[in-house]
Amino acid sequence: MLSIKNAFFPAALVLAPLMMAPLLLAPLPATAQGAAQTTPAAPADDQASFSRKAGVEMQEWQHKIDAFATRAKSEGKHASADTQAAFDKAWANSKKAADRLKKSSKSGWSDAKKYYDEQTSNLATAWQRLTDSNK
Repeated sequence: MLSIKNAFFPAALVLAPLMMAPLLLAPLPATAQGAAQTTPAAPADDQASFSRKAGVEMQEWQHKIDAFATRAKSEGKHASADTQAAFDKAWANSKKAADRLKKSSKSGWSDAKKYYDEQTSNLATAWQRLTDSNK
């Protein structure tokens, strides 16, 4: 007589390897693949998504800058020429970096993203100096 316990045993022998197959066929993590392999370029979806996000960030910065300029003008406040020049340069470089993101190829994407991140960080620093000088 075949018990329920024994009936499941043969099924487990057949099903277990089938259930494990996807795990065995999955790609290895990058660290296990070897140090000689480089990181692949960002997928096109990520690149397009990041570029769109950067465009939105630039629009937000533009609104923020316009509001600040209007408020400073109405209050009669002015930053020093050096502070204003540093901010203007940081803003121009950030806009160039955002444009570079849009135009970058897959092979140039990593450098364009790094440049964008650096320039927007510089912009944030220049913004802090500009707004602190107008208090």
